[in-house]
Amino acid sequence: MLVETLITGQVQENSNSNKKADWKNVQAKLFPEGIPANQEWTSIEDIISVLNIIGTERGASQLLYPSGGFTEIEFAKKSREEDCIEVFAGHFEILKPKKLTFHSFEENQDWNFFRLETHTIAPSGVYNENGYSSEELLEIESGKYINRMFWDENEFNGEILPETARIVTRHLNGSFTLVSDFASETLFNSYDDLYLSMDTEEFKNYLENSFLLEEA
Repeated sequence: MLVETLITGQVQENSNSNKKADWKNVQAKLFPEGIPANQEWTSIEDIISVLNIIGTERGASQLLYPSGGFTEIEFAKKSREEDCIEVFAGHFEILKPKKLTFHSFEENQDWNFFRLETHTIAPSGVYNENGYSSEELLEIESGKYINRMFWDENEFNGEILPETARIVTRHLNGSFTLVSDFASETLFNSYDDLYLSMDTEEFKNYLENSFLLEEA
């Protein structure tokens, strides 16, 4: 039992080391001249470019949703919706970016993170107002949304769905956080979701006081 425990611990340590190295690779690609304390991007083109660089290093990062949960992004592109982008993470997520910011910790680069703030967009009108910050929809043609349930039925108004039909999630508001895969795992293992309601500065202080001090 002791040997198994030691082996499991070593495997976990190696896994964490790999995740930390991958996260450093992402930052090295973005900041070849050195890691800044902070960085900000506001143009849609720049935000897409940064997200695509992050997405190239598979397994390095996780995108934390404003309402909880996380996913790994693969790539981003301009959306058909005006001033919006689409982030692909298994399916397309549509949001209207306000700015993307980078925040670093001089004492521990493993916890450096990105914050993606968004503008509010109007609900599609497919569902009744429910106060949710996102809506999962079926887009049957460019910009035409219907209830997601028709995807499972594979037809709408008696006709088979077109090949171009796709599932999308429209995020109506909120801020997203990009952290290393190592950091996301540590956050979720803490069983503490207070960070969901924090602004950027509060989140940075939370990481510093809750995790970085413990590692010091």
